[in-house]
Amino acid sequence: MRKSGQGEQNHPVTRTPFQKVQFDAHRIDGVFAVELITPEGDSVVKVLERFWILTLIDVSTRCVLGKYTVKEIFAG
Repeated sequence: MRKSGQGEQNHPVTRTPFQKVQFDAHRIDGVFAVELITPEGDSVVKVLERFWILTLIDVSTRCVLGKYTVKEIFAG
């Protein structure tokens, strides 16, 4: 049997920023209390549970290009 080569020949190297980006999503199953300050200066506590963190990352620089937190929506 002949070998087709070594290494990752089918995966070209990303060398410049914005040449390739990756999108990733993580579901967080937990309960967290977050204290927010309103424009009036009041303190408000919000409870977050079961939410998603979405990220867009540049492959060559590993910089986070975008991030977003989403509360899970249940269809039904």
